[in-house]
Formats: sequence, C-alpha cells, structure tokens
Amino acid sequence: MMLCNIGTHGITPATSKKLPYDYLNDFSFISRIGGNPNVIMAHPLVSIRSISDLIANAKSNPGKLIYGSSGVGASPHLSVELLKLMTGINITHAPYKGAALALADVMGGQIPLSVGNLPGGPLSAIKSGKVRGLAVTTTYRSLKLPEVPTVAESGLTNYEVSGWYGICSSRLNSQLEAKLNQDLVKVLNSSALKQKLDDQGIDILSSTPEEFRIHVKTEVVKWKKVIKEAKLEYLE
Repeated sequence: MMLCNIGTHGITPATSKKLPYDYLNDFSFISRIGGNPNVIMAHPLVSIRSISDLIANAKSNPGKLIYGSSGVGASPHLSVELLKLMTGINITHAPYKGAALALADVMGGQIPLSVGNLPGGPLSAIKSGKVRGLAVTTTYRSLKLPEVPTVAESGLTNYEVSGWYGICSSRLNSQLEAKLNQDLVKVLNSSALKQKLDDQGIDILSSTPEEFRIHVKTEVVKWKKVIKEAKLEYLE
C-alpha cells in the first residue's frame, strides 16, 4: 500500500509518455483521504490585490509579471498554467528548487508573485501579513483562511486545482478492497485523526474505491490537456 497523490497519480501519468506500469489498472484505490489548495500570493506592496487585478495587469503587461513556484511540473506551476489557458494571460514562470525559496523571494520582494501549497509556509506568511493571499485554487474557501477567495469566485467558474491524497495499493480482489475501504473511512471519521489532519491543513474527503478511481482518471485527462494546450512538451 502507498500514499498516492496528485503527483504520483495525477501529474506523473499525464507527463510521462511511457510508464513501466498501468497507473489505473495496476492499482486498487482504497479511498481518498482529502486534500488542500494551492494559494496564489503577492508581495504586500504590489498593487495586485485579487485575481481580477492579476489578470488585468498581465493583459496590460504581457510576459512582464513573474511568479515563483517550487519547480517545473509540480501542481503549483500547473495551477498557473491552467489559469493562463483559461484567461489568455502571459506571465513568466520562475521555477525554484523548492517551495521555501520561492516563498522567501516573494516575501523579500525579489519577485511580485508566488504560488504554493497552502499548509506550512504560505499559511503562516499570509496570516502574518508577509504576503497577500490573492486566491486559493480549490472550489471552496479554506477554513484556515476564510477571508481569501477562490479563483472560481473571480469568474472562472470551472477552475479547480486541489493537492489531493489517498491510499492505494497493488490490485486487490473486490472483497478485500471493500473491507480496507470500510476500515479506512472509519479511521478518517475518527475525531483524533480529523484533528491531526486539520492541523496539517488537510481537508478530509473520503470516497469509495470507484469514486477514487474515477477521480484519478479525470485528473490525468485534465493535466494531459493542460500540458498539451500550454505546449509544455518538455514535461513529457
């Protein structure tokens, strides 16, 4: 069994021309655990205060706005590529060797924008006022930052990116798969685990194995489309 996520079963199958395994049929998808948003941030002195401001600025200054991320091909980078495709804007990606470095540079004013996974550094930086949270990438506002709107609230109703997690395994028979799902969902609904995951910024969302399998398949189709339309052939 393993912890599978948007990287292992969303982006990797979408960016790899040939895998030594079948990302869908070689696995049992026991249950989703939950997920958390990416957040688009700006330095506090930058005039951009919302996604609408970002879009307007980028259209007036194509290619001049710079945003940092944890690196090429990770979900923060692809979150912005999806935004670019949906709005037609052109902003420049500055890939860093890790999320902490990108966050440090937007806090220091070396770059105006950054995008990263909300838990950890971005959450505390926004709460302390070191950066401004423009929007979260999920379809719902984070309970940790209820004042920060979603990208979808800016009018991009079909926009959604979630850093999701789940438990999967090598392919099991249906009886064992169902039993593991039942046990895992029970644990996920326990107050002790809910609190531990909440402390890490993870919103719990369990599922049936079939719901999880459909989610994985949908994610791969989505990211393949983004990579193709954004002409990110270097990721393949």
